[in-house]
Amino acid sequence: MAGRSRTSADAQRRLLTLPQLLGDQLRRLRMERGIGREAAGECLDGSVSKISRIEVGEVGIKDRDLDRLLDLYGVADWRERAAIQHIAAVSGSRQWWHQYGDVVADWFDCYLALEWTAEIIRTYELRFVPGLLQSPAYAREVIRLRYCDPAEVDRRLALRLHRQRMLFERERPVLWAIIDEAALRQQIGTRAVMDEQLAFLSEAAQRENVQIQILPIRAGLRTGAGNSFTMFRLKSSHLADVVYLEHLDNAEYLADTDRCDPYKRHLTEITVAALNPRETERALQEIAQGRDLTIPDRARHQIVSASR
Repeated sequence: MAGRSRTSADAQRRLLTLPQLLGDQLRRLRMERGIGREAAGECLDGSVSKISRIEVGEVGIKDRDLDRLLDLYGVADWRERAAIQHIAAVSGSRQWWHQYGDVVADWFDCYLALEWTAEIIRTYELRFVPGLLQSPAYAREVIRLRYCDPAEVDRRLALRLHRQRMLFERERPVLWAIIDEAALRQQIGTRAVMDEQLAFLSEAAQRENVQIQILPIRAGLRTGAGNSFTMFRLKSSHLADVVYLEHLDNAEYLADTDRCDPYKRHLTEITVAALNPRETERALQEIAQGRDLTIPDRARHQIVSASR
């Protein structure tokens, strides 16, 4: 078992591009249907090596070949097919974020592609406000914590604000962000920067495709939070959720059930422990005023609710 676990982990760490991720998802779909590489290769009038290269992301997949595989794998619903075809199209063509290639690491390119194609993004942040919800001044200060060159800071800020603008203008995907209270108590830049950021969060929370919750510091509501992470829910139910873990100079993309399930359970626990969106709106005002959070008596609330 230990040997298989290490092999699985090593394979997942190599998922750094969208073609690799798409190929891995197609491999899972094939295996779930009990179809061997030989049969898949015959479907494409090709060989086992062609399927292997597609599944490891060495080569892209043509529209006609993808349609054939989806037929073979029994993906009949047009919406499901369209979702997978869209991801394949994004993985095989130049997208808007490539204009920022000078400041986008190879391992982050896949993140941007997932952000663009996902249906729901759920993120838990321990240290900072999530990038998509950062005000311009706050974002600049966060970027400057790591990068010194003014021109590079400007480029990275432009990319972050472009991503944010796309989220707001497209009104998709749904962004569900849980922010640790400590991240909002930590002063980044001046007090004015933090005040602007808190006001920005309150405004963003009013958008149809944005939901924000705060996880309080106070004992009793806090869980073993672990590290920050992001989970992408893709539009096709045939494709697995993807968990993104960022490190100092690289990242991991987890798409296998065994490794993703603990994060799903943990996210559920955090969601339950966090303040709901209405409570969060009040909490943002309290944090801006430097006050302790008003924590609802959940046990009492449950008793009152049950008696109605």
